Amino acid sequence: MIKPVRNLARPQGPAAAPRLMDIQDTERKGDAGAPGEPEASVLMGVKVPVSLKAELKVAAVRSGRTMASIVVDAIRRELASMGE
Repeated sequence: MIKPVRNLARPQGPAAAPRLMDIQDTERKGDAGAPGEPEASVLMGVKVPVSLKAELKVAAVRSGRTMASIVVDAIRRELASMGE
């Protein structure tokens, strides 16, 4: 037998946790750029050797940067050297 779902009253006031719909990005729909970077970002999947990813992770921790920011800077430097 399937039990019916009870309608539970949502807590009100300071005890109420925010709902996803209360905190979601409705302006840019998740395409907001990184802080300090006004340009929208996209998710890009790239296969790299496991050892290279491990080196990148160590370098990111040591430098206090994100792996993504290091990759983006490297892509920009490579494109600049190619004259793009």
